[in-house]
Amino acid sequence: MSLPIVILLDLLLIYFFFGSDLVEWLTPPKKRPRREFKALLKGFRALVHRNRDLLSEHQLAATANLLGDGANRLAANDAITAEDVKKYSGKIDAMMATLPVPQNFQRMRNWVETIVVSAGVAFAIRSLLLSPFSIPTGSMQPTLYGIHYVAMDAPAAPGSLKRAFDYLNYSQRQFRLVAPADGSLDYESLRPAKSYPLFPNSELEYRPAVGAPVTWRLPANLTDAQKTLLELYGDTLRNAARDNFPAYMAGVRPQLRFKKDDVVFNGAMESGDHLFVNRLSLAFTPPRRGQVMVFMTNGLNYNGQPLSGDYYIKRLVGLPGDTLKIIDRALWVKPAGEADFHKLDAEDHPGFAKINSKANGYKGYANILSSSYLRFEGEEFTVPAEHYFMLGDNTENSLDSRFWGAVPRENLVGRPCFVWWPFSKHFGFVDRPMPQP
Repeated sequence: MSLPIVILLDLLLIYFFFGSDLVEWLTPPKKRPRREFKALLKGFRALVHRNRDLLSEHQLAATANLLGDGANRLAANDAITAEDVKKYSGKIDAMMATLPVPQNFQRMRNWVETIVVSAGVAFAIRSLLLSPFSIPTGSMQPTLYGIHYVAMDAPAAPGSLKRAFDYLNYSQRQFRLVAPADGSLDYESLRPAKSYPLFPNSELEYRPAVGAPVTWRLPANLTDAQKTLLELYGDTLRNAARDNFPAYMAGVRPQLRFKKDDVVFNGAMESGDHLFVNRLSLAFTPPRRGQVMVFMTNGLNYNGQPLSGDYYIKRLVGLPGDTLKIIDRALWVKPAGEADFHKLDAEDHPGFAKINSKANGYKGYANILSSSYLRFEGEEFTVPAEHYFMLGDNTENSLDSRFWGAVPRENLVGRPCFVWWPFSKHFGFVDRPMPQP
């Protein structure tokens, strides 16, 4: 997303949360009494409306007259002064003293009422229509991103204002770690570090050839920090272990060695995409092949253990009765009642066209020997009745139905519909078709 659009979204959000305060601050002093008078009238009108069942006909008529006087004063062309505000406020106070309206803790009553109503509406929307969900892993990349590391070319050492801007808009927690001297990175020293809520950290030690170890902090939890280390230096460690296999088997672990001033880390940890899930759609339309779907993990097991996490997100690739197989990194299906297989492509769903393109980060579908189903090219699996087969778009790194089988219909929650944060290229409707050249 371009920077001007991001800034525009920031301004809209600032206005949404602080608009009234900003307008008040920007209002010229001569016009402030009119705003105060208008707010006073609005508050009194709301109070009367909320308690009208307690008022007699005479009291309702009296309040209507006072409200009419205030409306007429606002409609007049002459300026409203601070004295006008004071007089009208006094009239309201005198009127309130004659009404059977609770006066104690009135402000607190208003806040409690607002909070209870807002919470009720929020819970109703969450339960029946839209639920928030965040992508925890990279199994759906590049359609949707989980928590991941992004390398940067420029030095990742901005000022505090820039760091705040990048986090609030792009979910980036930037860090740059440089070797202080010749030495090695002790990757086995990786451990959790003291963290604030929502801002996990890990610690890692750098061991100079001479001197005490230096403790580095990575802005990620232990699992994501391990993934980052493997992503950046996994090939180096594997090659070193292969080249010195006898020593490795004897317990001598390869070292990640660096020279003084070598850049060990220069990038940012980005949070996964945060989106809304449409829970209502499945009540009116059945699940369709190719849709991205959120589902509960109840009853799903891998290696005899329940799946970690309450909810997963994958692409629904197999309907009840479908027979599936992977050939040449493409997914083939024989629907129930048909005699022949066909390759899943854009005619089935635009998502399959993206995966088959093997472009923009897509790599097609992979067989995994350690899985339980579709382990080998051409191996078939038939989806049971009232079940659905789910695969991640990043099948080389996805724990999905190949490992724990099909998902029961009652586990389906809904379809992701809109990514609302961060303001990245994924912001907007989920699983958009690729732009045509």
